[in-house]
This record gives sequence, C-alpha cells and structure tokens, in this order.
Amino acid sequence: LLVGQYEDFSEKTVEVQDIRRESLALLSATVFAALDERPWSPIDLAAKMKPLITGRHLLLYSSDPVQQAGWDAMDATGRLTGDEAGVFLLNLNAGKNDPFMVVAVEVITEKVEEGTLVTLRTTVANRMPDDISPFALGNWDSIGVDKGTYVGRFVVYAPALATDVKFVDDRPLEVFGPDGQVWVMGTRLDIRLGENEIIEASFILPDGVSEFSVVPSARYPTTNWTSQGVAVGDSANLVISIAGDS
Repeated sequence: LLVGQYEDFSEKTVEVQDIRRESLALLSATVFAALDERPWSPIDLAAKMKPLITGRHLLLYSSDPVQQAGWDAMDATGRLTGDEAGVFLLNLNAGKNDPFMVVAVEVITEKVEEGTLVTLRTTVANRMPDDISPFALGNWDSIGVDKGTYVGRFVVYAPALATDVKFVDDRPLEVFGPDGQVWVMGTRLDIRLGENEIIEASFILPDGVSEFSVVPSARYPTTNWTSQGVAVGDSANLVISIAGDS
C-alpha cells in the first residue's frame, strides 16, 4: 500500500490522482466499517494494537478523561519522560521514497571529564529503485536536485540532562532547542540515488546516568541501533546502556 498505489496510479494528472484518493477513501471506509460492524474482543484488539503503539505508529489522545486514562495506561499518548534520544528522517519533497531509505545508528561512548560522551554515528543509504513510479519520486525536478535524490531533514533527539548537543562536523542547523522534555536539533540532508551519507551527532550525559531510551522512529523499515556489538530495530522499547568505557 505504501508504494504499490503509486505504481497503479502513476500519472500526475488530476483525474488519475482523484481516482487514487477515492480508492484510498474506499479502503479506509471498509476498514472502519468492519471495525464498527463485526464482533471483536476489546482485549484482542488492544493486544494487536500494542506493537503499533510501541513503535509510535499509532498515538492516541482523548478529551474524555476516562478514555484518556485508558490511553495513558497503554502508553499510547507518545509522552516523553526526558531520558530519550532518537534519530529521524523528515521528507521535504513530497516523494514516496522513505521505505527505501536505510537508516542505521551506531552508539559510541567515551568517558570524559563532564560525564559520558555519547556519539550517534548514523548511516543513511538511498536504496530507491531507479524504475520506481515517477509520481513516487516527488518534486525533484522543480527543486533543482537529481532524479531519485532524497530531500529531507535529519533530526536528532537528546535527553533533557544532555549538554553540548551538536553535530560533530558542524553541519548547519535548521532546528535547535528544547522540545518538551528533550533537546532537538535538525539539519538538511540530501542523498542521491544509490549513495550513502554518515552523520555524527553527540551529547554529554552527566555522571550517574547509565542509560537512555530510544524514541522509535515509526519508520518502515525500522531504524537499526547498534550498541556494544548488538544490533536491534527501534520498533520496540529499546534501552541503550552507556555504563563503562568503549
């Protein structure tokens, strides 16, 4: 569904795209009708929703205090506590190439005078096939980049207690500052078809902090995090230990 719809409705004409949207509307209506009309167990539904909530694909909020209490109990609100870090890609050119962007984060720690220096060494690879639908390529021709180039923003979250939050290679910042309970910074990232780019971000955590949680990127495929030689996808609750030197 992520990519196939643009293969079936690849023309950028108003007529074809209206048909695509109507098809999506029909699909959505069918799904919600089944949920509304068919018998189902709330317990079974909650169990099946849990992976979507854990991976932050589904976040829920209600103005009804009783319903909100239920979402809070399921950790479905997406609320951050301040001990999280994360890496994200934000698409800026309306392309449908996110499923083809491969993201991997290596966590490197080093003991320093102020505490523990944490470096997030992220490799981003553009693996979009060159025969993908023109519609899925986005507006590359109107923004002056090569065909197949991923145009986006690379965003990093750092825990609330972090200091000296920065990109190691002094990339120009488009975003920087507190965002709720965490620090956030972002920079422009353009990656040509078939190419990779490595971005290093770092921050210092004070003595006494031995771990941080990873905010799931809600990406498909997931972002892989490697720490102390172990690689894990970020679709589930992930805690990175920074105890000891490495």
